[in-house]
Amino acid sequence: MNGLEYQIKTFDFYFENHGGTYRIFVSVPKGPGPAAGYPVMYLLDGNLTFPMLQAAQQSNDFGPVVTVGVGYPIDSGLDVGRRYFDLTPPTLPELIPLSAIGRGDLATGGQDTFFASIETELKPVIEKLAPIDRNRQTIFGHSLAGLLVMHILYISSASFQTYVAADPSIWWNGGSILTEHAGFLERGQAGREKAPVRLLVETAGKRGFRKG
Repeated sequence: MNGLEYQIKTFDFYFENHGGTYRIFVSVPKGPGPAAGYPVMYLLDGNLTFPMLQAAQQSNDFGPVVTVGVGYPIDSGLDVGRRYFDLTPPTLPELIPLSAIGRGDLATGGQDTFFASIETELKPVIEKLAPIDRNRQTIFGHSLAGLLVMHILYISSASFQTYVAADPSIWWNGGSILTEHAGFLERGQAGREKAPVRLLVETAGKRGFRKG
């Protein structure tokens, strides 16, 4: 057990830009914050990832950090249909795997407005709940959420300083994220990517590679 205590807040929040209500889970260290503000970690698929990180914090000394889970207003698990829309680029039906639930009616293509709502609507709310160090922001996602993490890095690298993509679904949409990756590297070599960032890609191997 570490010596830090946290205050947990849960509330539902409507994303005006993207549309839809999301359940937001927030963990804030008790006591006075650092002069520069707390580092913050945003967790996609918050219904699952937020409790996991809270459990890890009970037995590991991560230091004081604000944790934000972005989830769905349901009792447990994930809203699968909304998740596919929130985390993906526009995707042709023939590029959607047969294993996807409701494949024929599956909506895709909401990743940019979903990210925009996190960046422009949710972040200001979190900054009112706790002092945040904007130079120490992390975003984490797994599978399709890991794909979104990589997309955010490639289109808006200054939004976070650390990007963690676990088993990212790079195969989605015919591997279109690889084109974004190549463009990002070209811009970096040309000196047009100024923000210092870190990317951690974790993989559990081939068993998880085709999961969404």
